Amino acid sequence: MKKAIFVSLSFCLMSISAMAQLSYPDSLKAQESKEVDFAMEVMNKMCDPLMQGRGYAKGGDRIAADYIMNEFKAIGVDPIGGDYFQKYTVAVNTFPEKASFEVNGVSYKPGVDFLVDAACPSIAGSFKPVYITRAQIADRMKLMDKLRDAKETFLLVDNTNRAGETPDQAKKIDALVDKMITDTKVQLKGVIIYNQGRTAWKTSTTQGARPVLFITKETDLEDVKEVKIDVAAEFNAKHETQNVVGMIEGTVKKDSFIFITCHYDNLGLMGKDGVYSGANNSASGVATMLSLAKHFSIIKPAYSIVFVAFSGTELGFAGSQTFVNNPPFSLDQIKLLINFDLMGNGSDGIKVVNGDSFEDYLKTMKKISTEYKLLPNIDSRRSAPISDHYIFEQKGVPSMFIYSLGGSFAYHNMDDSPSNVPFTKFKEIQNLMIRFIETIK
Repeated sequence: MKKAIFVSLSFCLMSISAMAQLSYPDSLKAQESKEVDFAMEVMNKMCDPLMQGRGYAKGGDRIAADYIMNEFKAIGVDPIGGDYFQKYTVAVNTFPEKASFEVNGVSYKPGVDFLVDAACPSIAGSFKPVYITRAQIADRMKLMDKLRDAKETFLLVDNTNRAGETPDQAKKIDALVDKMITDTKVQLKGVIIYNQGRTAWKTSTTQGARPVLFITKETDLEDVKEVKIDVAAEFNAKHETQNVVGMIEGTVKKDSFIFITCHYDNLGLMGKDGVYSGANNSASGVATMLSLAKHFSIIKPAYSIVFVAFSGTELGFAGSQTFVNNPPFSLDQIKLLINFDLMGNGSDGIKVVNGDSFEDYLKTMKKISTEYKLLPNIDSRRSAPISDHYIFEQKGVPSMFIYSLGGSFAYHNMDDSPSNVPFTKFKEIQNLMIRFIETIK
């Protein structure tokens, strides 16, 4: 009996939504307790070690894409043109197996105690590094002596002590350090940079001039007598990956679209012992997208809603670039794109990138949030090339990027794990976005 009542209620709500664009029905509030559970489930699946960090080694990106595709199918999100995948190729440097580093016989932990530069080529062996300070780099004669001594080994650069440097001096020294890393004419086996505490990593679409590592653990550099390095890089100039795309057809404006997007790729692996979970960045974005898809599969929207999970975001927005260059329909048909990332908290509210460009939309969000007592703050910032929305924005598509505020600041490092993603205001943010989307005319 209850099932019959719910089906009848859903039918009525769909009809009302189609005619009048009413806001999110309060009668569905009973489901909110399940929303966070669903988000947690999605995040934990996306962060499972079997996903290989959702990077571009050991099929991590494809495993994640298959999971999202299967969720689309289960929810009732249809493919566009018969295929959920928009495939393309991208160049990428990866470290699927070996990434080890020892100092004086002591093993350092990848992603925590040291980082392999994303463009690092393969290297294996034991080396007696030549130590150099920033002050010595600034002294041309001392620099030349150190480079000569390190010709067949690694230069160990203390990049932390900047005492007494003017801004101009610091800029020149930074440029010289960068030259040691990238210039093929510099005769060095490799470079080790001491950047204590800086654990943020990235990916690379190229392979560099020489091996480069970063020490992040507190280390007495003058006491470093020997380092042992074993890094096995695999560069693939044409790695096949895919965006995952689906749609729920609108009840009124079938050929006008609201886009809900996120990215599912992450940093992947720094060797088999260095798996990046990417919980907030952006398993939380995937959870947000899928949660909204679940709602609109039941309460059908007036506009058709296209859901896109991009790969290649960590590779220079390759996925969104591919989409705007090969759209399944004219980009002019997109009424609004809302991109989600870093959605794991919200205790301090949300930030709306491009909110200043869409004042009416921003006012509507703030009005809904105040009326229903949802979020403590909705802040805005100007256009910024910091996520996939920007690629669409450059093509003239009205685009926003929303991320949550508060909680852990872990980003692009090993601390971005499910334990640091509580989804504090997840149901409130979802409530806000549903109500907001239903006001769009």
